[in-house]
Amino acid sequence: MQTSYLLFQGCSRDIVTDSTLWSFIPVRNFFFVFRVFFPPAECAGKFDITLVLDSSNAVGLDGFNKVKTFAGQLVDAFNIGDTKFAVITSGKSTKIDFMFNTLKGGALSKDGIKSRIEFATFQGGDAPDIGRGLGHALDEVFKTQNGARLRSKK
Repeated sequence: MQTSYLLFQGCSRDIVTDSTLWSFIPVRNFFFVFRVFFPPAECAGKFDITLVLDSSNAVGLDGFNKVKTFAGQLVDAFNIGDTKFAVITSGKSTKIDFMFNTLKGGALSKDGIKSRIEFATFQGGDAPDIGRGLGHALDEVFKTQNGARLRSKK
């Protein structure tokens, strides 16, 4: 069983006081366990979160759909407005699916963000280049002209 931890910068890492979301994602013969530590009330603030989703054959189409479901659950845990989301998929290539300023007006909602996540497509390919995805996040997504905020936590 592989466990991935998502921790949000600037927040307590105290497991007892943080609220926790567990999502068990069966992929082939093993489970990915995602444990997300959400910011406690005293740590609430503005977050700009970029999700880099594996869309390669390493997780397969079924696993990719489950990762998208998990990403939607993650969106549900935050207040949209205080928190902005961007999504990058990584498979045979790396693609920015949407940036922080892509959604506007009524589309800038939990349902709007989850709908855009659902539109992300499975790419296939031997292995994801998560490093390239993180590079795209730093070089392109986390720019003020693409909606990133100077005083938000990343």
